[in-house]
Amino acid sequence: MVHAGYLTIKAKLGFDEYVLRIVNGEVKQDLIQILKRIFSLDDCNVYEMFEMIQEGKIKEFEEAYQEILFNYPSYFDLKDENSYHVLMLGLCIIVSDSYEIMSNQEKGYGRADIYLKSKKGQRDIVIEMKYAESETEESLLASAEKAMAQILNKHYGDDAIKIGIGNHQKKAKMIWKDIK
Repeated sequence: MVHAGYLTIKAKLGFDEYVLRIVNGEVKQDLIQILKRIFSLDDCNVYEMFEMIQEGKIKEFEEAYQEILFNYPSYFDLKDENSYHVLMLGLCIIVSDSYEIMSNQEKGYGRADIYLKSKKGQRDIVIEMKYAESETEESLLASAEKAMAQILNKHYGDDAIKIGIGNHQKKAKMIWKDIK
């Protein structure tokens, strides 16, 4: 996406790590349209997903996310934590008029996978993802718990809604904390 001109490097973090940003508003709108076509989504579906988080409907959010995993990407494409991170980041871009999206930027004592800072007075959201060793419920939950522990231990957003997600191929489990 950088070489194609959709993204540009905002900052270099390390040898092979960068903070990227969308080049401009026109490119952002093009990316949103591409993502919606790929995942057969419309704005309402994605906005409803993120409203579920704000309303404390984590089970419904998990089901909507699970439906996207089941119906759209191939499990060949979902091979590590980064695959799921990019997928979730794509969904977040659709709601970027409501949230400032921060991916792998410093928060607290580390770098949160995704931090959504509300532009409209809602709660901020922190999402941390881990890749599970297998698709068993135990492995997925253990990975989600590891993600949540990282959010809490590194203080990624003490006042934010926190979501830890364990992923493996086309399955996911979430742990959610809404500490006010």
